[in-house]
Amino acid sequence: MIALLALKLSEYVGIRAARPLAWALVFITAVLLALAAKSIFFSRHDAKVIENHEATTSAKLERSGRKADASAAQRAEVRRRAEAQARKDFDNATAGVPDNGLSDRQRIDLCRELLEAGTDTALIPECGDVRTGAQTGS
Repeated sequence: MIALLALKLSEYVGIRAARPLAWALVFITAVLLALAAKSIFFSRHDAKVIENHEATTSAKLERSGRKADASAAQRAEVRRRAEAQARKDFDNATAGVPDNGLSDRQRIDLCRELLEAGTDTALIPECGDVRTGAQTGS
């Protein structure tokens, strides 16, 4: 191959310079091919590393997102149960109340009873203005 290339080059640069020039061209071509192969290998390798990293990160985010969703759902369920229990306690406490509603004094007294029984009255809108330590009077 070198001899054939040297023969073709000898027409342009002379016989004496053709052989070293042919070797130089083959060497430069081999180096360029090696650099191209290296570049292709590393670009594919880098792409694979990036793809694996993104897949791992995506999986971690998905797992943590599911955990956060489950935790939020549990907290919401606990809150709903507490609100339902507070509503039930209030309804039970007002079961004997006449249909025309409670007077402010009756409402305050009932809220006070719930508070003293250990019920969290912060979740009961009707008991919003009853404070700990407020006097209900007689």
